[in-house]
Amino acid sequence: MKNFITFIVLISLIFFCSSCKDDLYTPKIGTKYKVIFEGKWTEDNFPNDFPSNDHFSEIIGMTHNSNVSLFQEANFASEGMENMAETGDIFPLDEEILDVVLGDDGFDYVVNDGPKRGNGDKSFTLFVEEEHSLVSLVTMIAPSPDWFCGVKDVELFRNGDWAFELKVPLRVWDAGTDSGTTYNSDDQDTNPAEPIQLLSAPPLGNGLEVDPVIGYFTFKLRD
Repeated sequence: MKNFITFIVLISLIFFCSSCKDDLYTPKIGTKYKVIFEGKWTEDNFPNDFPSNDHFSEIIGMTHNSNVSLFQEANFASEGMENMAETGDIFPLDEEILDVVLGDDGFDYVVNDGPKRGNGDKSFTLFVEEEHSLVSLVTMIAPSPDWFCGVKDVELFRNGDWAFELKVPLRVWDAGTDSGTTYNSDDQDTNPAEPIQLLSAPPLGNGLEVDPVIGYFTFKLRD
């Protein structure tokens, strides 16, 4: 009976921690920003083969210094980035980020639900400090083979002061791990995997780039 009670307690703690991990790893000091996600992924903007179940996965990322990046263009996706880009699941990307945040190169671990539609909005907060003033945030474009969008290494401490308000367009990347060519393509593992690169191909791109912009992150300084 004692072992059974211990098991139940451990399961409860795991469930509790997984539901509040943003609070667990959010610093209580530092400079605070409100972040507004503004989706522009609509059939009017992207009429080519637009899916009926358009949405964004959880938004995940971190604030950090220049020693690290959430990912690198022209490099291969980590296991966490691959899983996020293909399925929207933040595991094990969350563990990869926490390794950075709990070390010297990261400051705030950020995770929040993404908009339920491609034109949805979402707001949340994050914390930075002068030594960790860069922000990187990503979310899966869902459904898709392995396409994701976000911002990378955005500097909020500029010219000796914090940016009061900064609106940054989302960029769109192909993770290089699935060879599907449409939003609802069956899984087609790319073997060997290819490096992460900016997406340009249809149906989301026009052959040269993704235009118009699929959305924005706006960073607003808070007291």
